[in-house]
Amino acid sequence: MALGIHKPGQGYWVRVLTATGVGVITLAAAAWSWNQMKIVADKLPKTVWAMTLAAPSEEPKVGETVALLGAMPATGEQPPRLGTARISEWIGTAQEARFTAVTMESATVTPISVRQVRSTTGEFRASVPQGGIRGLPPVPPALLQGGIASLVLLGGAVIAYWFCALKPRSSEFLIATDMEMKKVHWSTFPEIRGQTIVVIVFSLLVAAFLFTFDLGFQAFFRGIGVLKTG
Repeated sequence: MALGIHKPGQGYWVRVLTATGVGVITLAAAAWSWNQMKIVADKLPKTVWAMTLAAPSEEPKVGETVALLGAMPATGEQPPRLGTARISEWIGTAQEARFTAVTMESATVTPISVRQVRSTTGEFRASVPQGGIRGLPPVPPALLQGGIASLVLLGGAVIAYWFCALKPRSSEFLIATDMEMKKVHWSTFPEIRGQTIVVIVFSLLVAAFLFTFDLGFQAFFRGIGVLKTG
């Protein structure tokens, strides 16, 4: 089927408004996908860990392997060794080091527990403050969110074009709907205003009628002793 518009110029407004409705639904789906992809990105396995280093003895060397240590015991013993990692990047302005090839010695321990890092071959050592560790997913959340949201928007645009312009059967339906809508008698503003006033007045009269009867029934039942006043 060649691309184009089936019977262009016919059923214009019905087609436009239908495509607009599809567009609104698509935007809502894209916004929902954007939020969901942020959750998905947070749940992806962390391949890089960023740690803020406090009081490093020297500037860490990229490619150096370090030991990951836990908190210093109260007894003054050496801190427990939790695992090893390799420095992949050093951001001096933020005092932050990025670590890859993280290997923990126990499956129950995560890099969140690290409180010190120490070079396995040199003199470098530094402490890691509480809350100074964060895992980075393999795919940046913004890239994942933007990619999926873009696919949703593209899919919505394709569906709107296919349904409203390309597919003969749906296009004929929209054209027929447009023709039927032109036969509808649309009320003028004075007619709408008059009908609205009639509805409001009638509603007020019904409310007053029911309120009056309610008061009458209350008085009657109090008079025969069914209802008792406090």
